[in-house]
Amino acid sequence: MEYIKKVDDALIKKLEEFHGALVPGLIIGAYMVELAYERLDAAEFVDAVVESRKCIADSVQLMTKCTVGNGWLKVYDWGIFAITLYDKRRKDGIRVCLDESKIPKDTITYEWFFRKVGKHSHPEVNKELLELKKTILSYEPVTVNIVRQKSPPIQCCEVCGTPFPSDGKNICPACRADKYYTIKLL
Repeated sequence: MEYIKKVDDALIKKLEEFHGALVPGLIIGAYMVELAYERLDAAEFVDAVVESRKCIADSVQLMTKCTVGNGWLKVYDWGIFAITLYDKRRKDGIRVCLDESKIPKDTITYEWFFRKVGKHSHPEVNKELLELKKTILSYEPVTVNIVRQKSPPIQCCEVCGTPFPSDGKNICPACRADKYYTIKLL
């Protein structure tokens, strides 16, 4: 898979298919990736950080080789429209964010960003975003201080027997905390 560095009609269609619907966050995320690539020094291996678990993460996953599954994409659920692409060896990169001061105040995009209109407005917002492109974004060079953790040894939970990455405790996280599931009796 190659990096997708430019936003075009083909990418917009791929984003819609990948995400399930074309929503403003996908378009914003795509332009963020494009801007980061334009400003990022040549990097053979790129990692990414997104500051929201929402739609922009899907743009990053589709346009880069960075996914949650391969560990090259870190997600901080801060609710901020921002991404960082960085050279995984040098740790230098570009952080791109949606800049509220650059969104024209008389647009549906401004209303959408401040949640004054709902999802029914997405087609209008999408149209505006495809016209505004990168004009509503800001960027800054950054040095990333994320340290890749070594994989811990695997051990079996003393309570349920499930193998899990050991954190020095003998009981898996699911048995130590409230489980997100209950076992159904058949």
